[in-house]
Amino acid sequence: MPGLLAFLNPVPISQVAVALALGLFSFGSLINASADAQKTTAKAMGAGLVSDGIWRRVRHVNYLGDLLRYLSFAVVAGSGWAYLVPAFVLLIYLQRIDQKETQMAAKYPEFSTWQQRSARLLPGLW
Repeated sequence: MPGLLAFLNPVPISQVAVALALGLFSFGSLINASADAQKTTAKAMGAGLVSDGIWRRVRHVNYLGDLLRYLSFAVVAGSGWAYLVPAFVLLIYLQRIDQKETQMAAKYPEFSTWQQRSARLLPGLW
């Protein structure tokens, strides 16, 4: 939807919007790819709970990266309607976060320690 709205938007995109969108997309992609690479490597080496490196401060950093990328498309779209997509994805992720946290707490004894020193999704906020 944001991509379609951006394509149909008759108003030129400002340089500020382009810079913001590029920053959001790049940073979101970087943290998402880094999180996936670290977790895949750690699991292949027999690790249990991955709670260091990029996962140190945010327990669901891959979701944060995804949300930043969705937000970047909404910025480019230039329409308030485009923000419904990242908002909807956030609602889905909030449900998944609750499920994953319950599963991880049951599976990993060290999860509660990690939980106390990290944020769920947004460092310093939640």
